[in-house]
Amino acid sequence: MRLGVKAIAALAGGMISGFASVHAVMENSTPGNGLWRDRQSAVADGNPYALARLLLAGKLPTPSPALAEFTLERDADGAALDSDCIYRISGRMPQVLWWSLSTGSRSGDGQATTVTANNVVFEQDGSTIITISREPHSGNAIAPPGEGVMTIRLRLLRADASSATIAPTLTIARGACT
Repeated sequence: MRLGVKAIAALAGGMISGFASVHAVMENSTPGNGLWRDRQSAVADGNPYALARLLLAGKLPTPSPALAEFTLERDADGAALDSDCIYRISGRMPQVLWWSLSTGSRSGDGQATTVTANNVVFEQDGSTIITISREPHSGNAIAPPGEGVMTIRLRLLRADASSATIAPTLTIARGACT
């Protein structure tokens, strides 16, 4: 009887350890710059864990290597992005042919809103400030989708596939939450 309990405890411990290990590998299998994650290039490099994470999220790899997509799921303090909070994204956009920054919910519910290279207003020094808020704001502002946790996506169109992956250097600051 005691041997059976020990065997079950050992089996449960092994399973928990295995699940934790796979989760850690999948979370850290994507390159990026700070908080921004580049799942597409990890998939292009043949990383099976990055491909699994992308497919489990209901997404397909981009068809062109000239396209890059970065995702942001946490703020500078490491907290999940909450659609009830105000966020301010600032910095210089990468030098690419075109880019778009959009909000979306992790579940896919809610309408995504976008600001692009075509409609953004730049600061005098060439940087940009984008506010994400439910309330109207002056300047570049987009609304968060639905309720709860959200994701921010930055899509870049590079000049060609041979150009190096350009990681964003944008910063994000959390403001007031309702």
